[in-house]
Amino acid sequence: MNERVEVVEYTDPICSWAWGTEPKLRLLRWRHGHRCDWRVVMGGLVGDATKGRSDWDPERAAVPMSAYWKQTTGYTGQPYPSPMRRMASSTDPAGRAVKAALVQGADVADAVLRRLRESTFVFGVTPDDAPSFAAAVAGVPGLDVDRFVRDLGSVDVADAYRADWDETRRPNEHVRTLTGDRAGIGSMKHSEGHDRYAFPTLVFRGPGGEHTVPGWMPYDAYVEALESAVPGCTADPRPDPTPAEALDRWGLLTEQELVTLCGVDAVDRLPESTVAHFWGAGLVYLSPAGAASRGLPAVPVRSGRSLADFAAALDLARSVVATITDDRWTTPTPCDGWDVRALVNHMTGSARMVTFGITGREIGPEFYGNHLGPDPIESFAAAAAEAADAYRADPTLLTRPIAMPWGSIDGDQLATMFAADQLVHAWDAATALGVELVVDDSLVARIRAFGDAYADAHREPGMFGPAQPAPADATPIERLAAYVGRVLPA
Repeated sequence: MNERVEVVEYTDPICSWAWGTEPKLRLLRWRHGHRCDWRVVMGGLVGDATKGRSDWDPERAAVPMSAYWKQTTGYTGQPYPSPMRRMASSTDPAGRAVKAALVQGADVADAVLRRLRESTFVFGVTPDDAPSFAAAVAGVPGLDVDRFVRDLGSVDVADAYRADWDETRRPNEHVRTLTGDRAGIGSMKHSEGHDRYAFPTLVFRGPGGEHTVPGWMPYDAYVEALESAVPGCTADPRPDPTPAEALDRWGLLTEQELVTLCGVDAVDRLPESTVAHFWGAGLVYLSPAGAASRGLPAVPVRSGRSLADFAAALDLARSVVATITDDRWTTPTPCDGWDVRALVNHMTGSARMVTFGITGREIGPEFYGNHLGPDPIESFAAAAAEAADAYRADPTLLTRPIAMPWGSIDGDQLATMFAADQLVHAWDAATALGVELVVDDSLVARIRAFGDAYADAHREPGMFGPAQPAPADATPIERLAAYVGRVLPA
């Protein structure tokens, strides 16, 4: 078969639905790219967010965008920026940046587009000028950064971007007549006085005609469009990559991409050399070269997972503590001898202990007193945020010994130990308050594995009580609580 499929992808570097579709399109291009001539069109999502907004500020604007993109993550599984530090007022500069990279080749432009997305959705900064673009694309293989920066201001690049912008605003009949209101639907959009394609929209053309896949769609829709454009072209897909092959090809993969490309057990099959980066609510995975090119430290996956679990346990605890009302502070908890206030004081002190340990501050006798100020809920929230941020400021702490009052402990083990502490106490608080605790069972499983190696040797007052029975229908978090000594409610 010699016929090839013409693929036109209408997209924008800052569109969360386009970012969410990356795993599917990476898989499609890996399996069937040898049958495709692929052209990426920069569509222009936002022209000028400051129009009519004299108070617009890039840092303030980042906060609601992060919250909105978190909702999109609920559909796509791709990361949202947490925290989001800076939002651009327009996506046009990023579109022009991709066209500037295209001067050096399509593969370079694809890599630059991906780096711009990572800058926004993983690292929380939307680039919009020459210095921020240069920082975002540093280390892209084959890219001459000096030339790229010069081309950002060229007339030819501006004209090329404008041609893409205009093409995007000539949507075909398929999207013009598409109706519905589901999330991510690719019906025609109306923005800044123009009709345009939704992002992403892919148009497939061949002897079998034109076939459009607009908006957030299942993977099979892309395969069907390929097959319809050139019947028989999907019969010989390239075998799916191993995790090592995927990392070698792309350098950085989200967890959603790993699963989509390599299978549900992909994380367990990562090479020993894989580097993990904690993005605020989870991990992304990199090859050593991919980490080096992005200026990231070589944190092993195990250590990165420990930080992610610590942050997740803190977030879970924070969500429970935030529900405490003034009349519940004296409510008894399943943690023997502690009411809600004493429990939250301990949780706050534990979070502060981690911060003190990893930043080298002395933990003296006075540390074991009261940690709650006039607003106990805020006291805990601040202590939790500071502990997670201290690790994030220097992820290499995860790979180094940390001096604690009881002795030296590896930084990742310290994170896991206090993740267990916060998780179990979140259950204590939720049980006392009658609050539903929604917790990821895989997090509980990892904490239980730590407990199996640690709790039995520390069953003593102030640490762990004797393991208690749990009914057959107990949840994983209830079983963990019983294992460390909690008597489950009848």
